[in-house]
Amino acid sequence: MFRYLIFFAFVFAGPGVLQGQQGASGGAVPLERLELVRMWRLVEELRIGEEQAARLFPFWSEHRRQSRGIQRERKQAANELKHLLDQNDIPDEVLMEKMGKIRAIDKKKEDLELIFREKMVVLLSVRQRARLLLFQERFRKDLQDFLKEAGPRRQRREEARERGFWGGADIWK
Repeated sequence: MFRYLIFFAFVFAGPGVLQGQQGASGGAVPLERLELVRMWRLVEELRIGEEQAARLFPFWSEHRRQSRGIQRERKQAANELKHLLDQNDIPDEVLMEKMGKIRAIDKKKEDLELIFREKMVVLLSVRQRARLLLFQERFRKDLQDFLKEAGPRRQRREEARERGFWGGADIWK
């Protein structure tokens, strides 16, 4: 099992996470860490063996890379549309063109998901596909629950920093 973790850590998160590379905020890059946790849980949930992992991980890695690229592309196009809407003198044709671009990006995302599902039919057993379907819903809910819990903790931590750790800096005087 440890070999799987090392393998997909390099494939999905890149060597920086294992080497302690830090992001701009000073901590490990959150998206990479989230991907690492997600893949670790997937390996356990789907009961993936070594031979199967050798076929799955490169495909999953490429799919996630493409998916993130499409998300970035759509976000940029949506921001451009928002800025156009903020201007009153923009012709409707320009707005229609930008809306068409966003629809094309959405179609690209749908096509990518269709390719993913078709490939999973080849790479996973029926039971594994059923587990994958349930896993995606459960992982999303677990992540939402974690974020709900993390909000109040983050706020308490900020308040503690403002007070000066343990209620005041005069403890040390």
